[in-house]
Amino acid sequence: MRSWRSIVLWITGGVSGFALLYVIFAHLFAASHRMSPDARDFGDGFGDPAAFASTYTVRKHGELSHALRGGALVVEGGGKTGDEILFATSSRRYDDGVVTLRFRAPDTDAVETFLGFEQTGTGRTVTAGFVGGAAPFVRIGGDVSGPLRAGTGSQDARVEAAPGEWHTLAVQFTPVHGMISAALDGRPLLGVHAGWFQGTEARIVFGARLRSDTPKVSVELDGLEMHTLDWAILKSFDETFSGEFVDVKRWSFELPQPDLGTTDVHIEKGKGLLVDAKMRGIIVDPSFIFLIKTFPFPLHGFRIAAELTVEDLEDATLFVGLMGASAWTSADRVFDVGVVRHKAEASVFAAGAWNANGGLAFDRGAEVALPHRLSCELRYDAATGMGQATIDGKAYDPHLLDLKALDIVSVRIGAIGHSAGAKARLHVHRIAVEMR
Repeated sequence: MRSWRSIVLWITGGVSGFALLYVIFAHLFAASHRMSPDARDFGDGFGDPAAFASTYTVRKHGELSHALRGGALVVEGGGKTGDEILFATSSRRYDDGVVTLRFRAPDTDAVETFLGFEQTGTGRTVTAGFVGGAAPFVRIGGDVSGPLRAGTGSQDARVEAAPGEWHTLAVQFTPVHGMISAALDGRPLLGVHAGWFQGTEARIVFGARLRSDTPKVSVELDGLEMHTLDWAILKSFDETFSGEFVDVKRWSFELPQPDLGTTDVHIEKGKGLLVDAKMRGIIVDPSFIFLIKTFPFPLHGFRIAAELTVEDLEDATLFVGLMGASAWTSADRVFDVGVVRHKAEASVFAAGAWNANGGLAFDRGAEVALPHRLSCELRYDAATGMGQATIDGKAYDPHLLDLKALDIVSVRIGAIGHSAGAKARLHVHRIAVEMR
């Protein structure tokens, strides 16, 4: 039998433990409210000097100057390599969203026009920058190679950009996927793993930076817009990719680093979204060749219908479907249909997290010859938790998915490669999502 002393110590220890847990949970509850996103949608054409002065902080290093002229923000002057002028908004807590900047830069590689985010407190920035000249390119920097590393890296991609014309640089902030991505004129280009989370406090930053000693440059900035994504609901949509640009307010992109692969993503008039991706190297088998996905949303009943032409597929798996998209809903929890090709033969399949042990189940279907017009459909009943796939008119057996109603998910199109020579080329003609 325990002594009274031990009983008292056990009780008081339990009370202390309860108090400690209470303090911890209270702290987490308060912290979650402090980290709740408070960023707002806005658009600024830089036409009002008083509004500009109250909205932006100006930081200068060197001799570049700025002026509001003709409804635009003009950066001009000359200086030495590394000179820059930076404009920063006030600090906000950000969730998924996209910020865009319309600009016109000179036909020279001496100046970089940049846009991105600066984390409050640390001062760490993730920015995308456009560089003109004979071989224009977009650069994005701020990659974190490990969760405990503060070091950053950068990468760049060559682009097609007529000199002296107006362009739109977009930066997508998608912390639920750990990504910040860049696009030029609606054409997805690059992404980095920022290591930031939902509710990260940051400032939007933009401006111009000299890349070499230059006597005189002039950059025009005409329009900064921020569009936040509401997690509350993903509205039904029917996407045919018939416009001039990919809608970066709907789709986010993960593309391999240039040393691991090349990916061309753009809209071809009358054909839909072209994706032409090739792996140069591979770190693990499999590795993503590309991944295109909607911004995250809570899972409800849905119907996804897709039409695409798989033109080429080598040692790769192409898929269309749904993926978990948060720390609480693992990306391994999926519901997909697609085409897989390892050797000579290619075949359709349905796959999903419906095994009792949490593993991925795989239903292989008919062999197909490439190119192949793929017509597929996915249905999910939130009341029963059942999902069913239909491929080229053939209905597969329904399954009880591991995904549950209100799990945070994204609709996705992507491919994984199984070797350094893997490649995928396809046109996405249509993808429709009907929320129920």
